[in-house]
Amino acid sequence: MRLEMEFEDLLDRIKSSDDLCRKACEQIIALNRKLQSVSIRYQKATKDGRRSFRYSLRLRLATIEGVRNMYYEFAKTNRLNFVDRSKSYNLVTPKNDKL
Repeated sequence: MRLEMEFEDLLDRIKSSDDLCRKACEQIIALNRKLQSVSIRYQKATKDGRRSFRYSLRLRLATIEGVRNMYYEFAKTNRLNFVDRSKSYNLVTPKNDKL
């Protein structure tokens, strides 16, 4: 009975970890789109010689890139923890261990 409860708890934690990773990946995709949009505006401001716009857009690009990198690191760390935890319970085979 206790082993069954531990296994259910493990599965809940794995599912929760997987959900967090999926949400982080969705945010990374959204941030990539935003980054592309702002980058296009920055290139247009550069072409038109509008320095005041370039400055604010460059700050926005740096902020978006920083947030995106933070989500990437979170997803990567979460995935590594997921694989380690799954390996310890023999839930992941070496073939499925690709990140």
